[in-house]
Amino acid sequence: MAKLSSAHLFDVNWSGIPLWSGAQLQVRAGLALPNGKDDVTDRQDQGGGNAIDADNAGFALMVSLSQNMLNGFNKLIIQNFSGAMASPSSNWYANGSGKPDTRAGSDANTFRILDYIAIEPTASFGLHGLVVYEKAEGYAEAAPGATGLADWGMGTIAADGKSVSSEREWFAIGVRPIFSITDNFALQGEVSYESTEVTHVESEAKKLTKFTVAPTFRPGKGIWSRPEMRFFVTYANWNDAAGNAGTGNTFVVDGTQETDGVTYGVQLEAWW
Repeated sequence: MAKLSSAHLFDVNWSGIPLWSGAQLQVRAGLALPNGKDDVTDRQDQGGGNAIDADNAGFALMVSLSQNMLNGFNKLIIQNFSGAMASPSSNWYANGSGKPDTRAGSDANTFRILDYIAIEPTASFGLHGLVVYEKAEGYAEAAPGATGLADWGMGTIAADGKSVSSEREWFAIGVRPIFSITDNFALQGEVSYESTEVTHVESEAKKLTKFTVAPTFRPGKGIWSRPEMRFFVTYANWNDAAGNAGTGNTFVVDGTQETDGVTYGVQLEAWW
């Protein structure tokens, strides 16, 4: 088993700050301080030997502006993470918490901006929408003498004791209209696109476009009505880079990676 790095996390969250009519502001800050110094083995070699310097602090800042509109809301969120808080395992969001990973290099930085909308202009029509842009760079720092460090989603890490200057950009946009046909039946659709590019790796950006139709049964009208059962059909189109990275053998025919495909199924969603 790999030895896990640890850290003290200090989290300050000030929410519900009133602004103008129907608008609220949230400000959240986090500080991660390493608890000692552990050697963490490479996740692809749990037997040891490939260590990562685990002595990095981290800082995170999030500002969120929410505006009520059309029987719903629009929320704009800006986040910046540095050091340990910028690592892939630090899922530190507006209303959640994450475990800082002190394997992230001291020069690691992730910037993210997203806008989410959920509105219901009429009793028979609602809409969810999301657009997000993220730029991340310099994730890991190798310990002296370490070799063969793993790919952390940023490309292969050079184990020379220096922090990596890799860079990744991610952009995604999606919209989901919901048409309530009756009190218990709705027709949903979704269109989305995303692109991920690792600039220090000599490969094209991974791109994916999806179209979904989902007849839906639920106990009443409203975009938040649950439980909800959706029968969905999705058509997706992607480039070779995305297919090679994500579909495995699902869309491989006679050894050739397909660049589009159809999936279908049933989803049941409920919360308490």
